[in-house]
Amino acid sequence: IATRVVSNPLPNLLSYLTFTQNWLWPHPFFYDQAWSLAVEEWFYLLFPLSLFLCFRFTKSFSTAFLLSAGIFIVLPTALRIYWAFMEDPYRGENVRKIMFFRLDAIMYGVLAAWFKRKFPMGWHKNRLVFFTLGMGFQTAVWLLASNLDFNNSFFAKTFFFSLMPLSFVFLLPVCSAWEHEAKDAFGISIRLMALWSYSLYLCNFLLVQVITNIMEMLGITSQLANLSFYFLYLVLSLVMSAIVYTFLEKPVMDIREQLPSR
Repeated sequence: IATRVVSNPLPNLLSYLTFTQNWLWPHPFFYDQAWSLAVEEWFYLLFPLSLFLCFRFTKSFSTAFLLSAGIFIVLPTALRIYWAFMEDPYRGENVRKIMFFRLDAIMYGVLAAWFKRKFPMGWHKNRLVFFTLGMGFQTAVWLLASNLDFNNSFFAKTFFFSLMPLSFVFLLPVCSAWEHEAKDAFGISIRLMALWSYSLYLCNFLLVQVITNIMEMLGITSQLANLSFYFLYLVLSLVMSAIVYTFLEKPVMDIREQLPSR
């Protein structure tokens, strides 16, 4: 209902049901966060298919995995480079939110999981080295990006999307080694925020749109009113994310955990 209020007219909803609303074209102005859902769902479909086909060809799981990983990193990067050269698109809508251009983002995380499983000692022993590399990557990338026309530069449309997820991957060994008993207020709040984070991502921008529309209709301009609506936004975002997680996300994940792993 809220999405309908802020989006008029409605786009082709069938494309949303099939996650094809942003295959090779800009995402419609309707439930903006859905662009990343399309990336996820098509990755979950296409990567296992690629892995299966490569395994049939190589007869080796490790070889098939690395070959598939290479495809899912090189191909989206090549598409972004081609698009940046041929069409010179605006970065936000015409690159960042197009599904086939962003499939590599998830692949870096999958590669990290494979490396942790394949080389657990290397993952743990070198975690500080990886962390240093990750922070160095992030600093260098942002320093470079800050000196460019970010929405129009070739780098921002192409390699930025490769280097940023790669830099975060290098932080994972340190993060995975962090253990905290969620018994005090700090630990409980961090754990809850982690559990609700995906649901928070799905609902927060929608709330921004709805609250902004309400403020515009009421003609609210004072700083005190803006601050009040900001705190209302924070509270409602947490409440909505908790509800979505409790009554939708967690029950679905519980069903998944009951499925046989092999």
